[in-house]
Amino acid sequence: MTTKEIILKLDIKDIKSIYFEGNKQKFFFGPETKRQSLFLVMFILIYPVFAYYALKSTDSSYFIWGSILLSFLAYHFLDVAKPIYKWKKSILKFLKKLEKIEVVKFKYNNDFFIHQEDKNELKQYWNIIDRAIINERYIWIFSNTNILLPKSSMSDKEYFELSEVVLKNVKNVEKNNSVT
Repeated sequence: MTTKEIILKLDIKDIKSIYFEGNKQKFFFGPETKRQSLFLVMFILIYPVFAYYALKSTDSSYFIWGSILLSFLAYHFLDVAKPIYKWKKSILKFLKKLEKIEVVKFKYNNDFFIHQEDKNELKQYWNIIDRAIINERYIWIFSNTNILLPKSSMSDKEYFELSEVVLKNVKNVEKNNSVT
């Protein structure tokens, strides 16, 4: 089979919407932090009761235990939110880098593919690819370097042909919805 080449016309807004779909970037009440956010907000609303009883009585144990519990809940929330913050920061850094790239090409055949960004080339053989995701919006290839190929950056024919090659050559392909 001859090597085919796709010149990708990247749209940063489309790539951003792919990365941030499903509100994964939200710190409060996001998919990963919903429970911790709920506990923290509920306790912040209850905390004045602990403070009130501590001021009303000479025993400050209510205030101490309330402060310990608030600190624990805040620490637990931050422990869950920190990876989301780091992930979001790395994605925004990647998107800024992507804005500076002028030419993105994807060359492929049945044996390997070459992903080229300006002068940088990455050549990988299909047999070392860990997995891939194909759906109606993108093809995402996972290996030591992850490659996202939005459908909007190529023609429908190119997208269909590339998805067929990925389905044929990658062992672990997650296919969501129809590919056309």
